[in-house]
Amino acid sequence: MEELLRKLECHFNWNISAINESKLNLVEKFRDKIEEIQYLDGPSEMIWPLKLTYAFELLATDRDESVQVVEDVIEEIKEAKDGLTSEYRISYSHIAYSFKAFTLVQTQGHSAKVVDLMKRIKPIAEMTQIERSAILALKAQVLRYYGPKGTYMCVPLLRQAIQLNPEEIEFKLSLVVCMNRKRHYDMSAAYKMTWSDIEEPVSILEQLLNHPKLSSHQRVSCEYFLAMAYSDFLKTLKPYSPEHKECKLQILKSCDWIHDKSNHPQIMAFCADKFFFLENKKGKGLGVIEAALKKFPSHVGVNTKASILYKTINDLKNAAKHAQIALDGGGFGAAWLLLQLKTELNEPFDDDEYFNKLLLFFPKTYTTQIHLQACLYYMQSKYDVVKTAIHMEMILIEDPSYDSLKSCFSYYTRSIVKPLEMAYAQIVEELKTTDHSREDVSILRKTKDKIEEFADVDSFDLTPQTASSSKRRDKPVRGKTTAPMVRGAAHRAPIRDFGKDRKAPMDGPSASTTKSPMPSASKTREVAYKSEKGQIFPRRNEGTQGAPINSTNGHNHREAESNSSSTFLTKGDLNTSRGTNSKEWLLRSSGFRQYPNKEASE
Repeated sequence: MEELLRKLECHFNWNISAINESKLNLVEKFRDKIEEIQYLDGPSEMIWPLKLTYAFELLATDRDESVQVVEDVIEEIKEAKDGLTSEYRISYSHIAYSFKAFTLVQTQGHSAKVVDLMKRIKPIAEMTQIERSAILALKAQVLRYYGPKGTYMCVPLLRQAIQLNPEEIEFKLSLVVCMNRKRHYDMSAAYKMTWSDIEEPVSILEQLLNHPKLSSHQRVSCEYFLAMAYSDFLKTLKPYSPEHKECKLQILKSCDWIHDKSNHPQIMAFCADKFFFLENKKGKGLGVIEAALKKFPSHVGVNTKASILYKTINDLKNAAKHAQIALDGGGFGAAWLLLQLKTELNEPFDDDEYFNKLLLFFPKTYTTQIHLQACLYYMQSKYDVVKTAIHMEMILIEDPSYDSLKSCFSYYTRSIVKPLEMAYAQIVEELKTTDHSREDVSILRKTKDKIEEFADVDSFDLTPQTASSSKRRDKPVRGKTTAPMVRGAAHRAPIRDFGKDRKAPMDGPSASTTKSPMPSASKTREVAYKSEKGQIFPRRNEGTQGAPINSTNGHNHREAESNSSSTFLTKGDLNTSRGTNSKEWLLRSSGFRQYPNKEASE
């Protein structure tokens, strides 16, 4: 029996614990996501894989409900009359029955009931090529729910599925979804994107848009992800160049097609952003985001985007309100939006506690970025060199090669800064003063030594890069400096009890501005287009939150966009199709896809 169980394909054999780094309440997260998808109009997405994953996470705390969810999923698979579930019923039944078998073994051992259940499960070795492809695609969909690690594992699984079953449109759409999420994770790691990063998904989407069997629902998804790919590529083009203008035009045309044909929160937030910033139609963008907020009042991506748009029109109270909602739901980008807004509003708050809560709330992969943001805040907003030194030391303990230490975008100066060099210059200057406690001097010297250990300080510009101590009127009067809290005390590095967490580097605007070659696109187009709850950071008093509507600088704009778009779900999976290798410039090629007159299409 044990040998048979090991050969089954389901959550229990997919080593999910090894890829899940989230500290969020996944039970609540998946429950909210299920409710959100069920609320959507039009063809419903295949959500039973999410329900089964919800049951997997729920098992430890509520076995009875988990078992009931599994039974409901099995019935849903049995009764499906169309769509992927009906087409791949044998494969999906294998996964659902295997899941049930594992839960029964936990409570009943190798009972007759378990043996009988095992007889209903078709072994992988006996499956056809098509049936195996559905297993791979479903596994990829489940792993995608578990953040960056899960997403990176999805792409090869989906490629395998498409090799086995190259005619399945949904598998190809799922591959595009995973490549989109992977691209955004890479972008948040200061990866310099080029055309090659979007070449394959663009090629896949262009082919699908000309596919005779593409449904209207699938067409909207294709347009959305095509616009998103071009939007990512837009960041690499020189502003106001002909290529930039043409790329922007294509994004807006896609948004015009899809914004009123879908009520998916990610699509609505994306289109609102593009109308607001690219088309410079603020009223149109605000109208779309307000409609999204009415339908999805607690959605992380929608609230993050709303905060950005409200901030742009200087409605800071409303911006802070929506950033708070997004942060409570687990939106990492919203943490920096909210910090900026609290600073601009001169709102009193405990900044030490704020950063400590971020360190405890978000996964280890974000630790280094949190410390860097704290450095910038204390260095350029509060002029507190000692606290700057504390967080800089933690970065050097965590990852001294962290790329953003050399250069990153700072909201406080709205420019590219050199955090390591700037911190060192401030520490050297501060050590010349005499108004520090013995402990503070020790902190400053320790961080100075740590920087000298890892960097060529002789090449640093030691000219004071911020206001001098005598000019810092808001410099805090402090007795004992409190070190930030982090996870895993037993495993922390020796200096001030900080851990060995890995990095999730800062999302700075470091994309290349080199003109990249664009391939020709198809010139035809069909015209028949028909959040987590739980407040972990103190929320502002509702009485202070009234006002109209919100954006931020390039760094947070991209971070928030990545956050709001990367969780878009479709039913499908993958594709190995490669894009073209055209060497022509954007305007020298035959151009992007040609769009028919919108009125004519409607």
